[in-house]
Amino acid sequence: MRPGSKRGWTDLSYRDPLNTSNQPQQFVLSNGLKVYTLVHRPIKTLTLHCWIFAGSIYENQQNNGISHFLEHMLFRGNQKLGSSVEMSLGFERLGGQLNAATSFDGTEYWLECHKDYFESAVSQFADFLRYPSFEQIETERAIILEEIKSDYNDQDQLIDLDQLASQAIWPAQPMGLSISGTAETVGKITKDQLVQWYQTYYHPKNMMFGISGDFDPEQLRQLLEASLGDLPEGKRWSYTPPVANLASTAQIEWVLEPDNQVQFAWTFVVDQLTPVKRLIIQLIARMLDDGSSSRLQRWVREEHGLVYDIAASPSFFDSGATLMISVTVGKERLTQLIDVLVKLIDQAVQEGFGPEELHLAKLRLQSELDCFTDTAEGRLHEAVAPQLAPCYLGLEQLGRLIEECTLEQINQQTTEILGSKSACFTFVGPTTDKEKPEIQKMLSPWLA
Repeated sequence: MRPGSKRGWTDLSYRDPLNTSNQPQQFVLSNGLKVYTLVHRPIKTLTLHCWIFAGSIYENQQNNGISHFLEHMLFRGNQKLGSSVEMSLGFERLGGQLNAATSFDGTEYWLECHKDYFESAVSQFADFLRYPSFEQIETERAIILEEIKSDYNDQDQLIDLDQLASQAIWPAQPMGLSISGTAETVGKITKDQLVQWYQTYYHPKNMMFGISGDFDPEQLRQLLEASLGDLPEGKRWSYTPPVANLASTAQIEWVLEPDNQVQFAWTFVVDQLTPVKRLIIQLIARMLDDGSSSRLQRWVREEHGLVYDIAASPSFFDSGATLMISVTVGKERLTQLIDVLVKLIDQAVQEGFGPEELHLAKLRLQSELDCFTDTAEGRLHEAVAPQLAPCYLGLEQLGRLIEECTLEQINQQTTEILGSKSACFTFVGPTTDKEKPEIQKMLSPWLA
């Protein structure tokens, strides 16, 4: 993932199957910077992270995209590390690579390198975070504008399914804004605004630092105190939880795009997220789409041969969640696809899932979590999860809840979530006026 790419905070609900002695530790610098460490002697790779609570949900319609722009600017030269090329070369000489990503609620920077360069890696990573030079802003602006173009068609219409759904669900709210911003907003962001955004959000109280690998924790503390310990602590920022406000007129959006395929997304909106509901949404998503035996894969792909791929993806935030089914289908088979999907979802709502489906979903979820927490990186991420993941469940809690979650609980939530009229439908492609009424009629049970 290259600098400037977008993603959400990693989904960090994990259970450590090994109960190893290499457990994550935490210390706090004198200025309030939380540092999470995981010492793991057998590996030769160090991974350093910095998480900053600054993303598009803190923005408005005038400065939308500034968090993502600022993330780019940290790679565009540094007062101590030199130009963008010199800085990149310096990190490459450590046997590693620096990367970053921005989401709606945060920005993450990370560096992977060889453990032999521990001291240099920590010092350079700290300098990278602390001393951006804000050079060549127009060059970086042009790069971001090229990135934004991929979300629009030749008629300058938005065609990104995620963004279209967000705008429909959270109109006139920061949650409905683009992470990258728009060509108009990014075009107006000034150097002074970028510097001010940096000065506002890039402070110890609003950051977390993490490292995993073979290193000396006491040496790490000394290095970080020397390089970052005198920063003013600032404050921890938080965002107002978004409130879904999906108007009936916005539930279906058709974007005409000349092509031989149609992109389609069916997005369910979930309010009042709880730790148990978060787990249940994950399990429902897996029963819909996790392996060829799951319902979406089996019905839509394996049995009907309608698509090459189809996915069900949950997303979580402080006050709720979404569950999106997304697929690309040939334009001549769109109506057939919608018919199959409607029957599939209706059956799940009316009859629920079966015990074997739930057993497989639990098994595959637990196996994936166990595999991840076999690694030093996985256990480090587990340590910071309570700060990053909405309605986070800890290691012991999650393992117990996976075992205790019943089919009755699953099917009750399935009826509420998949049967709700709080859903939106997005079509991007060569849809015709003739097929729209037929499709809308099929989807009518989910329309307000």
